[in-house]
Amino acid sequence: MTEKELITILHTLDTKEMRGFGRFLKGTAERTSQDRIAFFDYLEKYHPKFPPKKIEREYIAQKLFSDVPDPLRKVRELANNVGAVLKDFLVQEELRKQKEQYDFLLLEAYKRRKLDNFFFKKADEIDKAWKRKKPVGIKQLSNEYLLKKTAFTHPGYIQTNKSLITYEVLTRQLDKYYFAEKLFWTSCLKVTEDFVNTSGADFIEKQYLIREILENNKSLQNSQIEFLAEVLDVLITEHFQNYPQLEERFIENVLSFDESERNDLIDILNHISLRDYTISKQEAHKRAFGLNKQAIEKQWIFRDEYLSGFRFLNIVGTACLVEDLDWARYFIETFGITLGKDERDDIVSIAHATVDFKDGLYERVTDRLLHTRFRNILYKVYERTFRLRCYYELRHSELFSPLAQSFKDFLRSHRKKDLAEDFAQGVLNFIRFVCELEKRRYEFRPDIAPVLEEIKSCDNVAFKKWLIEKVEELIKK
Repeated sequence: MTEKELITILHTLDTKEMRGFGRFLKGTAERTSQDRIAFFDYLEKYHPKFPPKKIEREYIAQKLFSDVPDPLRKVRELANNVGAVLKDFLVQEELRKQKEQYDFLLLEAYKRRKLDNFFFKKADEIDKAWKRKKPVGIKQLSNEYLLKKTAFTHPGYIQTNKSLITYEVLTRQLDKYYFAEKLFWTSCLKVTEDFVNTSGADFIEKQYLIREILENNKSLQNSQIEFLAEVLDVLITEHFQNYPQLEERFIENVLSFDESERNDLIDILNHISLRDYTISKQEAHKRAFGLNKQAIEKQWIFRDEYLSGFRFLNIVGTACLVEDLDWARYFIETFGITLGKDERDDIVSIAHATVDFKDGLYERVTDRLLHTRFRNILYKVYERTFRLRCYYELRHSELFSPLAQSFKDFLRSHRKKDLAEDFAQGVLNFIRFVCELEKRRYEFRPDIAPVLEEIKSCDNVAFKKWLIEKVEELIKK
């Protein structure tokens, strides 16, 4: 591990964890490890800011080890040595937080040492604790299978006279976890496929056979599995009008999923709501916003998990669509910290830009997006649509035309390869229409009504509502 890698990890430790690591490091040190302790004490002095000059290899070498033959090599070796101990410390910290993993490792230790009484006593304690308060998440179905398997495969299991666990019980428990995970990830894949080319269509269709298996296997009855099966059923059959029942079932089952799963499921429900053509788009947005707001207020999300950029922007976007801009700004300021460090500044910038655009602050939008450097292709598409609309609103024709052309080239080069065909085509249709409006807005008495009819009749066009508003503005002129 290099010094930079070591500093990067140490920077994530809070003050209490840094002190704990110091005790852990010194407790594992040998008598000949005084240099390692001196090196750590030096780094701890500058935690958590770590001024760049103070942590340069050359500076540390001169400061601490100027009397050794090769001080730079000494720093490299110490960074690698302390880094190895830091990895052990991080694992220990995770085991302290993840009690299930700690307990399973303890069972394995008892089993390896033939401490049978300790093994079965601990296994019973775990089982009883889960019955009193079952941990949340699909992973718990796996943990329940693993506990049964660990006990069943113990050489001394038969002597315990516990006849509850059989091969059938093990298989049924494994199936519960297997099908729950299959349904969950296949639903996530189905939604993703609507935006990027994941080449998963055949896979998804095959997974739909799971529905038939579940209908003919009563032993797999489980509220989580039943709900996930309904979600996948709606996504594949496109019976999006079933959204109200799905949302009701989700609220009933929400606390049986962990935070990460809740985030993904809320995204899936939002997607289904927006695809429900039996209601207006405005009503669909209100439903999505209501579910997002409820999830935040009831702390179903934003507790332990970092939030994905897509989730964050989705919440801001739905708030803007229902025109609750004050709440959107509050959300960005309060929960921006939940984003990963690598993408935080860019996502917060585009989130603020989303609100500013809705507020008509177009110059501010372009300023916010000036220095964003997105790596994800969907973010790149999102950012370009904002700039194109801003240039239209601001009448920056000299910027509008080059961006429109480069944007079309970008989409054509990525469609099918990276972007889902329908998604890319919807954005291309948006560019075509907005370019038509840009051209006609400077004509004397332009015949704009046919363009309005074409936009309204087009089933696949991004930002359709905004386009219609712009056409209506031209008609009124």
